[in-house]
Amino acid sequence: MNKIKHVYIILLSILFMNNIISMENQDYIASEQETQLLSLPAELMTAIINETVIQQVKETINEWNDIFQQPKKINLQDTALASQQFKDVLNVALKSPSLKNYINDLKSKHFDELFEDLKHQSIEEYRDLSTEDLNKNLFNILNKETISKEDFKVAVKLILAGADVDTKNNEDNTALMLASIYGYKEIVEILIKAGADVNTKNYYGYTALIESSSNGHKEIVEMLIKAGTNVDAKNNDGYTALMWASKNGYKEIVELLIKAGADVDAKSKYCGYTALMLASEKGHKEIVEILLQAGTNVDTKNNEDDTALIFASIYGYKEIVEILIKAGTNIEAKNNDGYTALMWASKEGHKDIVEILQSLEN
Repeated sequence: MNKIKHVYIILLSILFMNNIISMENQDYIASEQETQLLSLPAELMTAIINETVIQQVKETINEWNDIFQQPKKINLQDTALASQQFKDVLNVALKSPSLKNYINDLKSKHFDELFEDLKHQSIEEYRDLSTEDLNKNLFNILNKETISKEDFKVAVKLILAGADVDTKNNEDNTALMLASIYGYKEIVEILIKAGADVNTKNYYGYTALIESSSNGHKEIVEMLIKAGTNVDAKNNDGYTALMWASKNGYKEIVELLIKAGADVDAKSKYCGYTALMLASEKGHKEIVEILLQAGTNVDTKNNEDDTALIFASIYGYKEIVEILIKAGTNIEAKNNDGYTALMWASKEGHKDIVEILQSLEN
C-alpha cells in the first residue's frame, strides 16, 4: 500500500507539477519518476491514473454551482507527459467505460442536487403568482420573436414554480422545442428533467428531435434520444430527423439517429424523398456512405421516379455517383420523364459523370 501511495504521489507530480519545474531539470526528473511508474504492472498503473482522474473530476464537479452552465472541462490529455508510452496509458484510462460511467454518475447526481435547489428557489421567488399567472408569463416568453438564454432561464424558473412545462405558444412550440432550435443544451436538459414531453409536435409537425437535428445540435439530439423520443417521427411534410440531418450535412447526427434505430428508408409525404436522395442531392458524400453502410435501398425512387443516382448526376457530384455505382445502383433507371442519370448528366454538362456512365454502358 505504501508503494502505491508513493507512486501515486509521483504520478501527481508528473501530471500536475511539470509546469513549475524548470525546463532544464524537467526532462531528467520526469524520466526518473516515469521509470518507476512504468515498472509497475499495467493494471496497477491504470488504476492509479483512474484515481488521479477521478479526483480531478470530483473537484471540478463540486465547483459546479450553476445549472444553467456546463461544468468546467478537464482535458488531462493535454497535460505535459514525459513519453508517448505514458500518454498511451492515460488515454486507455480515459476511454475506460467504467471510468466514464462513474464520471457520468457523479455529474448526474450533482445535476439533480442543482435542479432541486433551483426548484426550491423558483417556488420561493414566484410564490405570490397563481398557476394561471405562471402559465401566462411563460406563454408570453415563448411568443417572443427572439428568445434569449436569459428569457429561457426565466421560463425554466416559471415551470419549476408550477407553470405547465408543455405550454405552447401561438405556433404550438413548447419551451423544449424552442430551446432545441436555439441550441441551449443546458435548458433542454433541465426541461427534460422537469418532465417535458419529448414527442409533442408543433403546428408544422416538428418535434424537438426534428428541430435539433435540422439545426445541427448534436448534444441535444443525444439528450432527446436518451429521453426516449420517437426517432422516426415525421413533420407535416413527412420529413424525419434523419432526413433533415442528411439534407443539411450533419454527419454525426446521422450516425446517432441510425444507431438509435432510425428508419433509413423512410420517405417524405409529398415528394417521396429518402435520406439517401437528400444527401445525394446536396453533395454530402460521407453521409451517403453512412446510409449505404446502414443498409438503405440504393435504388428507391421518389414520386417522380428519380433515384439517388439521378440526383447526384443532375447536380454534378462525381464522387457520389461513383459511390452509388459501387453500391450496385441501376444506372439505366428512368424517371417519369424518361430521363436516366446519363441523360441528366449530359443535359447539365457534367462531362466527367457522362464519361463514367457511358463507360459502364459499353
